[in-house]
Amino acid sequence: MLICPAPSPINAYRCYKGQVCNNILISTIEFNGVMTLSAETTTKFIYKVCDIALWQDAERAGVFTGAEIDLSDGYIHFSTASQLQDTLARHFAGRDGLVLLTIDCAPLDIVWEAARGGALFPHLYDVLPLDCVVAQHHLQLSASGDHILPENVISHD
Repeated sequence: MLICPAPSPINAYRCYKGQVCNNILISTIEFNGVMTLSAETTTKFIYKVCDIALWQDAERAGVFTGAEIDLSDGYIHFSTASQLQDTLARHFAGRDGLVLLTIDCAPLDIVWEAARGGALFPHLYDVLPLDCVVAQHHLQLSASGDHILPENVISHD
């Protein structure tokens, strides 16, 4: 069950029963002041990019509360594997000292909301428990300044 308080970007996106968005099959839509989507998803992992120092702080604290933009927006931003390259190019271009976190989204209350071009992005309106982080990878830059993603991330889509 995915719940998005109305008004929601998904409302403007007009999700329809049977529609597939980012591996999410919309199976129910109801409006009662809250838009509720019952969905089946094949997305097992989502990804978070952050500064290594921020991640180290989270490890010491035992919980990840988010980066500055997450705290400002009120939720933690994530990307799917297919969205990750664009997220890196738009928000982290040429930046070194980043870590890529692989998150098991099954135990989390992930809300899928429309963002860039209407694509559904995973958001968490809570802190991220560290036991949901199943892998971390220090991102390297190529000679052209692009981030090099690990092969196992590329193959998840």
